[in-house]
Amino acid sequence: MFQKRIDSFRKRGIVLDMPVIAVNLSASVYEKIRAFVEKGLYGGPEQFLEIAAFNQVALEQGLKPEEIVARGHRSIEIPQVMRLPAREGAAAGRHPGHTKRARVRIRGRHKAPRVSQVADLGTLLARLSITEHTATLPATVRAAAQPQSERLWGQVNRLFPLKFACRWLAISNAGKSAWDRFEAISEGMSADAATLGSHLEDLDLAAGRKRDELLATGLPRRGNIASQDRFLSQFIARTTRSAEIYRGAICQYALAEFDGDRLALTDRGYELAKLKNPILDEDLRRAASNLSDEERTFLGRQVLEYVAGELHEIRLVLSAVLGGQTTPENLLASVRPQLPSEWSDVMTRTHVSGVVARLTEMGLLRRRWEGRNVNYEAAGMASTLLTKARTVSNDETN
Repeated sequence: MFQKRIDSFRKRGIVLDMPVIAVNLSASVYEKIRAFVEKGLYGGPEQFLEIAAFNQVALEQGLKPEEIVARGHRSIEIPQVMRLPAREGAAAGRHPGHTKRARVRIRGRHKAPRVSQVADLGTLLARLSITEHTATLPATVRAAAQPQSERLWGQVNRLFPLKFACRWLAISNAGKSAWDRFEAISEGMSADAATLGSHLEDLDLAAGRKRDELLATGLPRRGNIASQDRFLSQFIARTTRSAEIYRGAICQYALAEFDGDRLALTDRGYELAKLKNPILDEDLRRAASNLSDEERTFLGRQVLEYVAGELHEIRLVLSAVLGGQTTPENLLASVRPQLPSEWSDVMTRTHVSGVVARLTEMGLLRRRWEGRNVNYEAAGMASTLLTKARTVSNDETN
């Protein structure tokens, strides 16, 4: 993660002497940081700690806490003196040291003006409107059932980014004879997701939405390179220097698949792309959620039919909740014996938290808050899906 970020700075002509520091934190402090991350206030624990370091340096240099807050205490400025002059004759939009490789490339800006986000949003939503999608796509790939051994990374805690990515791929590839290569689409997709994420964050703050109501969670932010990197690696794919591709959630959910380095929608991914969405197709200022009931039903059916690993985790969590294990600690203790024994407590907690968040987004689980304490309860079609899941499991066993 740190090396990726260093590489992204170097590609933009920024020279950094960036040490990597390992920090031991108590479980209670880590949980508090994770809570801020889940609220969408930070892109990840590393961003929280980096910003904390910058702010502490400012305090040591004499600034008052209120002055730091007034300057924007969650923002990190990269001094302009750290930028190198562009190489004479360099291609427009490219920085010294740029090489064409099959790897994730992130382009970001620091402290992009908020007004530009608003100006860009209308154009973005008009471009992503499915009503404008009339041209023929390249042939979709037939969705295939995924292996039960494949688990989603616990920090994939929202499903709307999958919807966004499917719609973006459908619009971006309209009228083409072949699906675009991942290298060609990664920057554009992450930049568009960041524009939408930053605007939704503004709406969340203006509306005073609580943690479970936030619309921006799961999307990256403009001016935050690390969040765009995470969006791509978690939801789409990440690539190594040797051009190996590690599939993200969109492939694990059988909504897209790689043909070499080309990312193609599956037939199911295209179906999801076409469904009407309250953020992309309606007045997002009035949106109460980022998925429609039809989309939630679709995703539940997708898991049931194609995503065996996710279905296994859903069975564990829903069975435990329906059995009375309704607090985070009780739920964790109930499912822990059925998860890999080599996982650390932090890994297990993160994984279960991700499953709970995805179930909440699908409308199958609800969080009930009493002050700082939360209880879970099954919702919607949870019992029906659980019954179907048991039927599928029995059929596979027989």
